[in-house]
Amino acid sequence: MIDYEKAWLGLCAKKPEHAKICILGIPFDGGASLGKGAAKAPQRIRDLASEDMPEADDAWILIKKGIMFDYGDVEIDLDWEKSFKRVEDRAYEVMKMGK
Repeated sequence: MIDYEKAWLGLCAKKPEHAKICILGIPFDGGASLGKGAAKAPQRIRDLASEDMPEADDAWILIKKGIMFDYGDVEIDLDWEKSFKRVEDRAYEVMKMGK
């Protein structure tokens, strides 16, 4: 569950229709035989963004609160075919928002 008050320094909208940007984590590193760790990336990025994310863009224009919506992570399991289908379905759901 995403804590919208803390996640992304409070830049999250509570509903995807209110956001300009939607993100979806895909915690997968099943194809790696050495140096695994990519599956931890979505949560690690969220952790870092809740403590040290710029609140302004390169032109020092303040980023508006509620600009993004975080759909969380797609559930990945050992059945890659099911997992890839789940990713495809969730990604399509996000893309239908037009964001």
